[in-house]
Amino acid sequence: MRARPVSAARRIGIGVAAMLGAAVFAHAVRLAVPGEALALVLLFASWLVLGALATTAFEGGLVAGLLGLSGLLVLPLVMGFAVDVPLLGRRATLPVAEAPAARLTTRFRFTDARPRPALARVATIPIHGRYRQSGFAYVIAPVLPAGWRAGDPVPAWVIAEGHAPPAVWSEPGGQFIRALPKGDHAAAFWQVTGGGHLPDGTRPIVGRWVAGERDPVGEAWARLGLALAGGLLGWSAAVGLSGRRAGPVPDGRGQAGLPPD
Repeated sequence: MRARPVSAARRIGIGVAAMLGAAVFAHAVRLAVPGEALALVLLFASWLVLGALATTAFEGGLVAGLLGLSGLLVLPLVMGFAVDVPLLGRRATLPVAEAPAARLTTRFRFTDARPRPALARVATIPIHGRYRQSGFAYVIAPVLPAGWRAGDPVPAWVIAEGHAPPAVWSEPGGQFIRALPKGDHAAAFWQVTGGGHLPDGTRPIVGRWVAGERDPVGEAWARLGLALAGGLLGWSAAVGLSGRRAGPVPDGRGQAGLPPD
């Protein structure tokens, strides 16, 4: 007996579930795995699984499979590589010394502190493998109040890619966005500061410093919305192409043993 064909709506639902699951996995890999090379290997392996799903889920052949794969990969790519800020969390305006204890806060405006580019240091995370002389560079600087003196605790640090402090660290205003606990960020922070706790037992927070008028969280949500829409469009097109290639499903009438109407 032939298996009952899966409806187009159910195939679309399967695709959406696969996209969301792959996106969460990609995000988790980028957060937990230090080193870009290993993260890319794990992500590539997960995309092979998606490719197998896309190319075998359709009767429309290779074209439908590749179209479905492209749809599946859009959201994981954006989630894994283009989202680098927490998507949820509170906003607060407070002194920098209170920031580490504000665990549910992701966006800060400090009343007494800003980055000190003159105290910035560069950390390099090596690429493991054949070309060990190269790596990913991060510049890290403390966020300090005006009266800070050497030996005082540093409750907040800013991080950016590259070898030199970005211009926004020296501009007036600005806001601090708590960084996601990305593996490379943690390794770079440890390389520069040696890790450790503050005197009250909390850990310093690490984040990005952005212009005061920007909304990085809203920008991240917008990118995710566009990625989900694009992925759904590609997957739905693959479902439609598969249905057209497969043709109508016979209802069994007129076959051997069944009288026609």
